[in-house]
Amino acid sequence: MNSLSDLESDIECNINVLDDSTKPIRTKALCRLKVLNQQNSDLDDIESVFEDVKPKKRRKRKNRSRHRPIRRHSIVEFEDSSCDSNTEEENSLVDEMSSLSVKSGKSSLNPFKTDFDEEITAMALPGLNKNHEILFVCAPTNIVRHKEEIPDATIFYDTTFEMGISAIYSPYKFWFYLSRESEEFTDLTRKMDGFYNACYSSYVIPPQCIRINRPAAYRTSVGWRRVFILKSLNLETLSLTPNTKVTVFLIDFGEIIEANIDYLCFLSKDFAKLPRQSYRGRLALVSPLGCIHWSPYASVELGKITYKRTLEAKVYAYETNEQIFHLVLYDKANCKYYGSIQNIFAYYKYCQIYTYEEEIGRWPFKDELYPTFDMIEKHEFLESNEEQYYYSEEYKSLKIKQCTVYPQAAVGMKNEHNEQKEQSQS
Repeated sequence: MNSLSDLESDIECNINVLDDSTKPIRTKALCRLKVLNQQNSDLDDIESVFEDVKPKKRRKRKNRSRHRPIRRHSIVEFEDSSCDSNTEEENSLVDEMSSLSVKSGKSSLNPFKTDFDEEITAMALPGLNKNHEILFVCAPTNIVRHKEEIPDATIFYDTTFEMGISAIYSPYKFWFYLSRESEEFTDLTRKMDGFYNACYSSYVIPPQCIRINRPAAYRTSVGWRRVFILKSLNLETLSLTPNTKVTVFLIDFGEIIEANIDYLCFLSKDFAKLPRQSYRGRLALVSPLGCIHWSPYASVELGKITYKRTLEAKVYAYETNEQIFHLVLYDKANCKYYGSIQNIFAYYKYCQIYTYEEEIGRWPFKDELYPTFDMIEKHEFLESNEEQYYYSEEYKSLKIKQCTVYPQAAVGMKNEHNEQKEQSQS
């Protein structure tokens, strides 16, 4: 056995060739050996020397989460004698819920998982269901939502302008558009056609979202047009077919049509910025001849003589509340032959013409009181006992109060009619 002195010299000779990681440890051991050598210690103490100076192994720390994990018990762990203490009512409830879960195709390991989610939804959002548009996650994000409105027609103060008639309910109730705004509308329809023809399938409105007063886009025979839905689908009583239709109002034309729901799409917000292009009009200074209500033939005749015609309109009166223009109309192509449209109507004996002074004491006429423009556009009509208000003196005085008259529009119209009448007699 080597002495401590021999071991010390051996370590001293090899200390310079050791790697950097063990050199500090060997140096410390060498110092301890010198101390032992001076104390004449036995060689058995060498083990204690290296016991003190050898590096301690670091214990690997386990990655523990910040919170202690929750112990999850299986159903088997609770199958003890305490289960026998359940009442018969509790046991029957468990059996019933388990059978419900099996029938609904859900796992029997979770027998209490039923239609609880739908109940929570109903409690959190009263009156809504999972198919409602708020929960309908498949809808595009840039659409006009239910009951959001398109801006009303721009108010203008011109007393003379060019226009065209788009839809007719009667000579007292028709819708028209301004010729000067036709370029903006043409640009809108061109963009709508390109947009919806490219991504039609992504914007189709599901049946559960077809609701009254929803703005939408509809594909007509001449292209895509903006509409208001006037009737909701009752999915509980209605069996959907490929040709299921719903009533809609063409916003920019004032016309009511039946639309196939397969071609109803959500309206993009990009197409809702342009105000509605249809205005409300009334044929001024006339009344039905010999009766209270306009004949259906009068409406047909008005459609014939104004179809795709550019008309010159003079504003005789304007009703502020209902935004109705009382107009004297002239056909620019045939103006020199027939004069105003009112004169043509009088010539065919559909109406009688008044001067400004003559109409003051007679207006408003009964046939224009009910139904109102709002009722026609929303397709909502009252019961016979409720419509009496619109024939009352209160409602008549309200219309008179809100009407502004421009008498200059009536100048010469009566004379034109008399001259035409004399020419026809001669």
